[in-house]
Amino acid sequence: MAENMVKPSKGFTLIEALLTSVMVVAIIGAVAYMFQVVIIGWSGQGARAGASISANKAVEELTRELRNARVVMSPSTGEIRFTKDGTNYYIFYFYNALDSYPPQFTSESYQLKKASLSGGSSGTFTYGSGDLIARDILPFPSSTLTYDGGVITMDLVMQRGSSIMHCATKIKPRNI
Repeated sequence: MAENMVKPSKGFTLIEALLTSVMVVAIIGAVAYMFQVVIIGWSGQGARAGASISANKAVEELTRELRNARVVMSPSTGEIRFTKDGTNYYIFYFYNALDSYPPQFTSESYQLKKASLSGGSSGTFTYGSGDLIARDILPFPSSTLTYDGGVITMDLVMQRGSSIMHCATKIKPRNI
């Protein structure tokens, strides 16, 4: 009788193998999704940090320059003309290559630039020339650069990807 006994088989059934395969694929998919979410959040944080650094640099530079100005004027939207010594005149202005001067603010984003003026505070400059101060600035009326009543108002809204950074300040020139 011992010869007629069937030994139990060792191994997996087809159903057990399929269930294990499905569970492994589900676990790998969940881990991949979590990894993707972390990477997207990390890259978004980098864009926000870059926009924040750029906005703070722009505010610091404009504040440093304009606080010591002797003459300031804002003849059109999105520009500030000034001098610190009565000899050298400069302009901070919004620039986009698709726009003409003075800008109509029809483009999606602008650069903030600083250029030298020839001919005093009402002088001329080449639109697009000068040093780049900040980029990815949303157009007027989101961002403004004005002079009124002895106070310069700078309100910059920068967008990089889906990250938006808003930086605003008021500057009162000391020498006016």
